[in-house]
Amino acid sequence: MRLDPPTIQPGASGDAVRMLQRLLKNFGLNPGQVDGEVGPKTEAAVKEFQDPRPDLSGRGGRARDLGLARKLSRASARTAT
Repeated sequence: MRLDPPTIQPGASGDAVRMLQRLLKNFGLNPGQVDGEVGPKTEAAVKEFQDPRPDLSGRGGRARDLGLARKLSRASARTAT
C-alpha cells in the first residue's frame, strides 16, 4: 500500500494544512498562525521553502538543504553497513 501526502493548494484547509504549517515553523519559516487554513503567509512560507535561488551566503533554499541532508544521511547509512 502506498500513502501519498495530499496535495495542498491555495484555499485548502484541514489537518494536512496544520501539519504543513507546523513543518514550515520547524524549518524556521513563518506560515502565520497554525490554523489549518492556507493563507498568504502560508503560501509565502511554502514559496520560500521551495526557492532554489541562493541567498546572500550563496546557499540555496531550505528544500535544497533538506534534500542534501537526506542524501548525506543515506550515504552515511550505506557506508556504515
